[in-house]
Amino acid sequence: VCGAIAARIGMGAFVDIVGPRYGTAATMLITAPAVFCMALVNDYATFTVVRFFIGCSLCMFVCCQFWCGTMFNVRLVGTANAIAGGWGNMGGGACHWIMP
Repeated sequence: VCGAIAARIGMGAFVDIVGPRYGTAATMLITAPAVFCMALVNDYATFTVVRFFIGCSLCMFVCCQFWCGTMFNVRLVGTANAIAGGWGNMGGGACHWIMP
C-alpha cells in the first residue's frame, strides 16, 4: 500500500503531462520485472521490497480514471468511471474467490 500511495501521486502528475497511454506503458514496463522477481524471493526482506514495487502497479487505476475522464461526455463520465473502477475491483475479488 505504501508504494501505491506514492505511485498514485506521481502518476497523477505524469498523466497530466504525457497522457494515460504513456502512463500505462511506463507502469507496466517498470513493475513487470518486480512481478517476475517474486519467483526469486527466499526471505522476508526481499519479499517486502518486491511487494513494495508490485504495489506501485496499483497506480494503473489513475491512468484508467484519467482516460475515462477524457473519453466520455460530461454526463456519462461518472458512470464510465464507476464501471471501470468496479470491473477492476470485481477482478480482484474474483481472483481471491477462485484461487486457493
